[in-house]
Amino acid sequence: MTIAKNGILRSLVAGGALVASAIAAPIFAADAGLPNPIKFLSIQDLTGLAGKPGSDTKLGMDLAVEEINKSNLLGASKIEMTYRDSATNPGQGASLMSTAIGQRNAVVFGSVTSNVAIAQAPIAQRGRQPVIFTQAGSKGILEAGNFIYRATPIQLDYQHLTVDWMKKNGIKRLAILTDTNIPTINDLRVVYKDLAPKAGISIILDEETQTTSTDISTQITKMIESRPDAALVMLLTGRTVTGVSQLRQNGFKGRIVGMQGMGGNVLAPLGAMADGIVWSTDFNAAQTNPGAVKFVAAFKAKYGGQVPGFFSAEGYDAVHFAALGVKKANSVDPDAVIKGLDAVGAEGFEGAAGVVKFSGRQQAGAGTVVEWRNGAEVPVR
Repeated sequence: MTIAKNGILRSLVAGGALVASAIAAPIFAADAGLPNPIKFLSIQDLTGLAGKPGSDTKLGMDLAVEEINKSNLLGASKIEMTYRDSATNPGQGASLMSTAIGQRNAVVFGSVTSNVAIAQAPIAQRGRQPVIFTQAGSKGILEAGNFIYRATPIQLDYQHLTVDWMKKNGIKRLAILTDTNIPTINDLRVVYKDLAPKAGISIILDEETQTTSTDISTQITKMIESRPDAALVMLLTGRTVTGVSQLRQNGFKGRIVGMQGMGGNVLAPLGAMADGIVWSTDFNAAQTNPGAVKFVAAFKAKYGGQVPGFFSAEGYDAVHFAALGVKKANSVDPDAVIKGLDAVGAEGFEGAAGVVKFSGRQQAGAGTVVEWRNGAEVPVR
């Protein structure tokens, strides 16, 4: 992680986003059962640079809440989900988390971007508020303490699949372009700089940019001039479209590989220009496990035939995880909910991604390789 956690927290404290260590723990009654409604809160990146991932996550969450409430999983109690927009802004995300402390939310869902999540996690821990993050994969999040969960397999754990694919397809020379101010993305860069040479792939160019930069033409020119066999593009969501289009429009004919953020139909605006791009992910709509088949069918029915991406699948599974934890606890008391989530995570359940199981407070998962072809993600066999 290249953005120092302490630096972020110091800047947030200076800006008044974090209250001092005297954040009070929420006062919950020792419930002898479940209230109605059961309050869930999602502090999500609904706008800003991660607005599409956050909005896609919300689609999956909304579907899960609808299903759970219809199924009477929680008896007579129903989930009431509220959303707040962190706008992909660490200060705003931290402020919203501070406000959430003490509001009797059984579970809070945190932002998908790691720089926002890093700011939110310690606030939730001090407030003893159970929080579930999706995507945000950087160090410094789960490390905040035992009230923090990540309901997404770590991308770092399955990037070897993409490296293996490159090796099998004769990639010898790799050029990299990275948004280095996003901790999770920069962590992926570090992983590739380690794994690629071990697979006989030379990293001939390692270009850096940041999400605040609107011009990446210099980096693109350098990548093309370096004549790589493949370009590894690791830019935040919509910036991927800019990077890929500039590579192709300026004559790059090699393979393009990327990261999970290319999923969720992010590449659709590129049309045929995106065909052949490869990356690894934790969910693909073509999966055949029972949970995926059920989820995809329900998602299409609810959203006019739209095919779900991995952000929606993760949001869906995260809400089911939370509901099962609350059911196991038969309480919304924070300590009881934590015990319930721990138990459900250890037991596992069938979700959109397959068997959703946790190692501690981190969801496990093996990942799969996909390729963009004719406007869809297709599993690489």
